[in-house]
Amino acid sequence: MIGIFLMVFGGLLVLSGFFIYKSNIAADPVLAMNMSPHSTVENTIDVNSGKSLEELNNLIELAKADGVLTQNEKRILSRKAKECELDLGEIIKDIEAELAANPSKAETEIINQAKKKGDDFEKFIAQKFPKKYYTIKEWAGDKYIKGVYAETTTQPDLMIETKKEKKCFSIECKWRKEFKNDEVTFASKKQLENYMVFQKKKNIPVFITLGIGGEPSAPQNCYILPLDEIKSNSILKNELYKYWKKTAANFYFDIKTNELK
Repeated sequence: MIGIFLMVFGGLLVLSGFFIYKSNIAADPVLAMNMSPHSTVENTIDVNSGKSLEELNNLIELAKADGVLTQNEKRILSRKAKECELDLGEIIKDIEAELAANPSKAETEIINQAKKKGDDFEKFIAQKFPKKYYTIKEWAGDKYIKGVYAETTTQPDLMIETKKEKKCFSIECKWRKEFKNDEVTFASKKQLENYMVFQKKKNIPVFITLGIGGEPSAPQNCYILPLDEIKSNSILKNELYKYWKKTAANFYFDIKTNELK
């Protein structure tokens, strides 16, 4: 009887020791990490690394999509390659080799179906800033593949800097053939939200230049809308008059008032 009692008692002691040991491991992250071959920290690193590699692969596909590897795409790839601790030079070499082997490859999808018209209007606006006084710092593109967007796709079309004061501002260019029911929708709600986020993040003024009528390269009417005054992605015809700009005149940015005239 005493033997049975001692055996039961011994078993209870073993179980108690086991639970105390487990509790100590749970309470000590270092001990737990050393004891576990698949620690939480390691798993987190693996997950993050996998996500970064997937993003890098998507960016590589995007860069190859139109058959041209631009400097902006190289900068974006450089940042992501650094995150993944990979050799950017080898990545660029592989991309360029594939592009050379497939010169006709062009799978880029154009976000705006009237891309050429949009480009023509962007050129019209860009020419309104004399090179003597202004520098175009960035000219964003509108391409994506498999749902992956270039970084510049979600920002305004042009970032311009005054040569003397080094003051930057951005412009989104929109051209529409005509009003519909005395109203024009110049952007989607998501696009407008992106411009507002960009303005806040960069802390520079953003403007919408809206061309209506005529041709994109020679609009009948042109309007300059400060983003701060825009409450919706559409605007009534009778609300546009105060933003009207002579189409033949150059643009001028007032650095004191942050106005584009």
